[in-house]
Amino acid sequence: MLLCLVLVLGLFALTACTTEEVSYINDAADYYNAGKYAEAEAAFLKALRNNEKSITVFSGYAFNQLKAGDIEGAEALLGIMVNQDNTYGNYFDKEPETGEAVRRALLDIYLSRNDYESAVAILRQLGDKAVTKEKEAKYKTAAALLAWQMNSEGGAALPYSTDELIKLVTEAIESGNETLKLYKMRANLYYMKEDWDKWEADERKIIELKDCAIDEYRAIYGMRLKEKQPRDVLTLIDEMVIYISGHSAYIEDYGSILPMILKAAEFADRVEWEHDNKYYFDLADQYISAAQDKNVSDNEVLRYQIIIAEKKGKMELAYKLLGVYLEHCPDDRMAYKEQKYLENRIGVTAD
Repeated sequence: MLLCLVLVLGLFALTACTTEEVSYINDAADYYNAGKYAEAEAAFLKALRNNEKSITVFSGYAFNQLKAGDIEGAEALLGIMVNQDNTYGNYFDKEPETGEAVRRALLDIYLSRNDYESAVAILRQLGDKAVTKEKEAKYKTAAALLAWQMNSEGGAALPYSTDELIKLVTEAIESGNETLKLYKMRANLYYMKEDWDKWEADERKIIELKDCAIDEYRAIYGMRLKEKQPRDVLTLIDEMVIYISGHSAYIEDYGSILPMILKAAEFADRVEWEHDNKYYFDLADQYISAAQDKNVSDNEVLRYQIIIAEKKGKMELAYKLLGVYLEHCPDDRMAYKEQKYLENRIGVTAD
């Protein structure tokens, strides 16, 4: 188990002990280091009888039991030490290094038998009792991730409620570990609760942290679209356009952005806005050019060019582009329906 040798060697640092008691402790340490755990146990018990409130002796005894293979006995001893409602608990946290080692040993026991709920509880204690911000963040993050994993694999009987998971993740974030993974976890939890304001706040935090966060903009766009507020959609699209200009090197799929830009053109035609629909159509043209340099196929580009031509009212251009598209994709039945529609619009008659 963790740090056992360090703790037992530390038994020599006792003060204000009787000569007889020091002898028992020294004997226990000698036996422990020699691997004579049964003899060490007897010496620890004698030391405990002389000084029942000695956390150092008590912890040494618990770690000796771990070495001896008495996992249940060691767990009981370690459990007493982390229980703040008893005499040992009142003294325990005066020695934070010992406290961390004891909880780490308990954590190992819980993990070894897949008692993950107890492991989460100990990880939270480790975080609460940590003497540095780095350790606090490490332990509280581990607690949140383990609880999240338990719920993900829990099937019908989930060990934690959504609110409990949010609390665990929030503790990890507030400890100083502001990672993408934690914000994504909490955003998903807020989404499940339909707490849209908090969900969007975390999505925006992810946007700040990621190299490229177009997926997050798409998610917020989808929510704004559901709310049917054109101005909110347009505000977001304008913000996203500024964002794209600074992150164009990271964006691979301009094709996924085009529907949002075209929707903005539609909304700009409905409400009074600082940009007209031509502005958004011009943007769409720019993104189509960028898409051709990325991973959008020529046929996909043609489809978008047809859509933009139609929305601009350039039906003859759309009809010509559609003809080119059908040469490449003759099995697209929907395209033939669109062709009929455009023929009616521009007055093309069958030969």
